[in-house]
Amino acid sequence: MSSFSVMNSQGEISLVIITYNRPADMLDLAKNISNLEHIELLRDVVIVNNNSNESYQQIEDFINKHPQIPFRYF
Repeated sequence: MSSFSVMNSQGEISLVIITYNRPADMLDLAKNISNLEHIELLRDVVIVNNNSNESYQQIEDFINKHPQIPFRYF
């Protein structure tokens, strides 16, 4: 799993996370992101599933249950 972040001029942060066959780790990371103290600073949390063989349904379910976090899953 790799990731990078960018901060824009308004102090908002965008995270891009690329993942392959690590759904358990990705779920842990999504949970940690949801527990951040200053969630309002997140502009985007982009999760890119790089054609994994494993199911990411748990991550998709988690994202759907947390609409207050700007998750985008591809």
